[in-house]
Amino acid sequence: MYNKLNIKKFANKFNFNLIEDSLCDYEEETIDVFQAARMSHITKTKFGNYIAIIRLGSNIEKIKESINRIKMIIICETSSLKKRDLKKFLELKKPLLTTKFSKREVSSIVDSYLLRKQQIPERIHGTLISVYGEGVLIAGKSGVGKSELALELINRKHLFIGDDAIDIISFAGKPFGRAPKISRDFIEVRGVGIINVKGMFGIQSLVKEHSIDLIVELVQLEEVKSSVERLGREYLKKEIKGIEIPLIQIPLSNGRSIASVLEAAVIAFKQRMNDNYIAVNDFTQRLKNAKKN
Repeated sequence: MYNKLNIKKFANKFNFNLIEDSLCDYEEETIDVFQAARMSHITKTKFGNYIAIIRLGSNIEKIKESINRIKMIIICETSSLKKRDLKKFLELKKPLLTTKFSKREVSSIVDSYLLRKQQIPERIHGTLISVYGEGVLIAGKSGVGKSELALELINRKHLFIGDDAIDIISFAGKPFGRAPKISRDFIEVRGVGIINVKGMFGIQSLVKEHSIDLIVELVQLEEVKSSVERLGREYLKKEIKGIEIPLIQIPLSNGRSIASVLEAAVIAFKQRMNDNYIAVNDFTQRLKNAKKN
């Protein structure tokens, strides 16, 4: 249920102060919310489930006029909040949160959060690992060795997000992936079975969610696309949630350390993205200089 919001978890996430007395009528402590808005917007609408973002001195009568469309109230800039002020808000019989943050800050924070939360994720097959700070989606056919590679990378102190099934949302022009709740922390390795990564490697080896910056596809040598240059001048591309992500194909062969190859591929990717450095171009220039001399 992507529009369900747990009030206590929401308050804790953003360090808002939850007024416990305002939860008397909310046994399940969850509400249906579609968006956050200031009162100036809520009063102009006839329908909707809103989190009202207001200042301490807001007009209570205006709030009462729109109370049927308000599911929760966040009172901002409450450094001077007094008990008598709180009493009039409690009369509205809605969950109340207070914060010292400004109205603009709270609007920005909550809007971004709801935009992400309300997306229906797209589930894709693959394993997601953070390697040197880059989210690497390991792709390939079933049984090709994605989970085994992930296990070796975790052993090398890289961070685990999820195995086999990854739920994807997009935000600010970038896809983000996380494991479904049921399989979070677990990885399946053929011949060994199910492994609890958190139990085996510790909580420091996990990340709940990560951007997807690079796709590494494990393939047999004969499956490598002929259009791809061996020297690596350009990346293939694959669309995820309508966003093109660079893709590298790594051919499998006996005796080859795929974990080392993947680490090298990520470092080369970071050099290209951050420093606009492409090793093959540097090498080609050196050859030209050598010929001149």
